[in-house]
Amino acid sequence: MVGMSNILPQDRSVQQTAWYSCAGRTLVRAAILGVILVLAFRAADYLSYAAQAITYPFEFDYGEGIVWQQALLIPGSRMYGDITHFPFIAFEYPPVYHLVVRAIATLGIDLLGAGRAVTLAATTAIAILVGGIASTAMREIASKSARIVGAAVAGLMIFTYNPVQDWAVAMRVDMLAIAFSFAGVYLTIVAGQRTNILCVAILMFVLAVYTKQTELPAPIAAITVTAMANRISALKALAFGLIIGGVAFIVLELSTGGGFWYHIFEYNLNNRFLFRRAVDFVLGQQRDALGVLAGVIAFVFLCRTDETAIPARNPKGWADATRRSRQQRALAILLLWFVLASAQLVSLGKFGSSTNYFLEWMCITTVPTGMVASLAWDRAVMRDKPGRLALAAGFVLSLTIVGHVLHSPLSGHPVVFNPNAISRRIHLVNLIRENPKPSLSEDLVLLLRAGQTVPIEPDAFKELASTGIWNQRPFLNMIQDHAFGLVILQDQDRGRFTSEVKSAIENSYPLIEHFENYVIRRPPNP
Repeated sequence: MVGMSNILPQDRSVQQTAWYSCAGRTLVRAAILGVILVLAFRAADYLSYAAQAITYPFEFDYGEGIVWQQALLIPGSRMYGDITHFPFIAFEYPPVYHLVVRAIATLGIDLLGAGRAVTLAATTAIAILVGGIASTAMREIASKSARIVGAAVAGLMIFTYNPVQDWAVAMRVDMLAIAFSFAGVYLTIVAGQRTNILCVAILMFVLAVYTKQTELPAPIAAITVTAMANRISALKALAFGLIIGGVAFIVLELSTGGGFWYHIFEYNLNNRFLFRRAVDFVLGQQRDALGVLAGVIAFVFLCRTDETAIPARNPKGWADATRRSRQQRALAILLLWFVLASAQLVSLGKFGSSTNYFLEWMCITTVPTGMVASLAWDRAVMRDKPGRLALAAGFVLSLTIVGHVLHSPLSGHPVVFNPNAISRRIHLVNLIRENPKPSLSEDLVLLLRAGQTVPIEPDAFKELASTGIWNQRPFLNMIQDHAFGLVILQDQDRGRFTSEVKSAIENSYPLIEHFENYVIRRPPNP
């Protein structure tokens, strides 16, 4: 009996510990599965909307019309041409997106629909790639089921961010550029010291930069980390990228008479800048703050957990760790990429910026979130300190993600489901077609639907005029001479014209008709 009295309490203690461990594991796994279910419903809801949205025949975003017009001119003799000649067209981005859209449109697809389809496909590719990065980064330390869970969390998180929801159905270059960047990062992580795969990764980065010239954080982070681990392979891959990129640049410069450089860099860099504008944009993203916070918490957890933290602080130890471990290499690249993308947010202060500047930054945060989900799934069964930390991390992450989804409702364009909105815009298109003269419109898609060429992109040329790069006098003369049959403006002044142009329109086109959310101006009767 004495022996029994000594053993039974210990047995009960062991049984209680095992019960608590089992309960904790069950709860955290149930929480993570619940999060995946919530994310899957959100993604399905969004993709159902997006499939209809890309077929909407008119403007979602102001910039869609000019990208459509640019795609009509690329390739061609007028791409990156002289901005002093009518029509006044500035090309803000390199040509990869436009060429891809033109290629898709050869299948008989409407150019606007083709552009939106490319953007949505790129967004879906980003979701797959972030899931792939989260999974491959944890291959050395996580079970297959944990990696599947982490990949699902990371990939589905993409569709919860409002800027992604807005821009994934727009004919804009951003999502394709970001998809190329994620493809390059994935290949860099997988490559290790294999130069041939690194060269493919560099090719992805070149395509990203030639889709959107500001896509620099990802290649800088990837090459920097790779160079620390294997300088020779990194230099070879970098040389390959410089050759490909350099040849492309020379071809574009020669074919445009030097115009490519001016359009992509000179005209963009001279935009006005206001730091307060950047601050206001950041503060305006409160709906997505919890999602970003989940990613930041995940980064901190990964950096402080023994299994994932880079073990050495000195350069040699750091290089050895990233050389040997795919997980260490992934974490190092992701951290540096996130830091560089965060620093790049200061460019929100540039006039012409919008919420698309948050896209890459937000997408990066989904990867560490998925990695921590993998750790929590596996390590919650452990009874030691790492297990308890993983258990806590799993619960905190689950609550934060669910809070993010609930706090950030689905963003969409109501006009997609409003047939009256389409019929009203068709009426405007018919007005433009029936007028014998070209028209001037803030809604550029209306002009293109009517078969006209965009005469000017107001926002861009307002900035070019304000910085003295472009002389607006010829355009003012056209307005005063009634060169346009109609002037169609938004009913709310968006400040897209200079004060001189605005005054010329008011004086030369005094007859006003209000139609839905548009103002139609006509010249005086003869």
